Amino acid sequence: MVEAQTNTGEYWDSAPDSAYSVDNLPPGPPAPVAAAYSGGATHLHWGVSPEPDFAVYRVYRGSSAGFVPGPGNLLATPSDTGYADPGAAGSYYKISAVDAHGNESQFALITPQTTSSVPGGPFTGELSLAPVSPDPLHGRARSSSHFPARGRFRSEIYDTSGRLVRSLMHGSQPAGPHNVLWDGRDASGQVVANGVYFLRLEAAGRSLATRFVEMN
Repeated sequence: MVEAQTNTGEYWDSAPDSAYSVDNLPPGPPAPVAAAYSGGATHLHWGVSPEPDFAVYRVYRGSSAGFVPGPGNLLATPSDTGYADPGAAGSYYKISAVDAHGNESQFALITPQTTSSVPGGPFTGELSLAPVSPDPLHGRARSSSHFPARGRFRSEIYDTSGRLVRSLMHGSQPAGPHNVLWDGRDASGQVVANGVYFLRLEAAGRSLATRFVEMN
């Protein structure tokens, strides 16, 4: 529209002509992310996008952490929060969220070093975290880990929004196998709601995570 004004304070507005808005703001990247190799496939998991105009996720695969996502290495465009990539272990993955207007988020990176149970890979004699069992679970969860050397560690439960549900253990542990246990309750002692959760382990300067389903 056009507005005209005189130096005496009088003004006139024209009728509106036209207008439009453009959505060019990308959604946030998927978080948290986790991966595990089992049954001949790499199982990728990530948190739910909170964006109201969310459309799909995009999963890309490459041979190094610096690979550039594009049509040639796009594996899938799922609307769910998981994808299984059959084949040998050891690939790098980048996952993004895309909204209804085609805006793509930054990429969440998954490397072989953050993928649990890679056969013959970086976890041989190094830090590892096994999938939670049973899955789905009913109140009590168990996982096993292996520490390459004595050091400080932290194990925590997160929900799909990235919110810390409960800190399970932290401190120092000797090298070797260790069990991680959870009773299905949050930090206040309340039984958590049914849904998807992540067990995250931080130790030896690295962070590993695995996804599981709670069904009370």
